[in-house]
Amino acid sequence: SRRSPTRFRRTLQCGSADGKTRSLLLRAEVRPAGKLSHCAHNRTHEICKGEHRFVVRDSGPAGGEKGYCADCAAQMLDASQTQVQDLRGALEDE
Repeated sequence: SRRSPTRFRRTLQCGSADGKTRSLLLRAEVRPAGKLSHCAHNRTHEICKGEHRFVVRDSGPAGGEKGYCADCAAQMLDASQTQVQDLRGALEDE
């Protein structure tokens, strides 16, 4: 039997710095609203056409997306930043 020369060749050494860094914000972006819409966090907040909207896509192949107004998005990002700081602190304490 013949062995393929590429079958047993490693393409990335273990512990190499060439690995891809994972992002914690996998499915979030800011884009202008295409039409009048309402914030997913507070339905009384309107997002007018052309205003910036914070969009979070749900995971999975059939995942939809939710749009948030700038005020609610700022609160969400502040809370997330606090969580990241707590995680960083826990790593540094160890």
